[in-house]
Amino acid sequence: MESRLYHKENPMTSKHYSKENLTDQRVTYSLALNGMFYIFENVPARVDEETGEVLFAPETVTQLQRLIVEGQPPDRMMSTPVYRFEPVDCDNLSE
Repeated sequence: MESRLYHKENPMTSKHYSKENLTDQRVTYSLALNGMFYIFENVPARVDEETGEVLFAPETVTQLQRLIVEGQPPDRMMSTPVYRFEPVDCDNLSE
């Protein structure tokens, strides 16, 4: 499980983050795992104001993992439309 659910980037290796560019926000995080789609609302994160990149604290990732592994019941259920992407020839769109 640990290898499939993790924080997006390690800020020490991806780029230099300055505290002025990161803001504390609550975000919605989605995860597709083993044929299931999970949505986590109100997740604390640091968001880079310049790039929009979202960073999660290791403790937050651990808590998200625990919710799935322990089979915690969700707060609510929703239906989600699923589309299969078919490449389109962009040159023929106007026809």
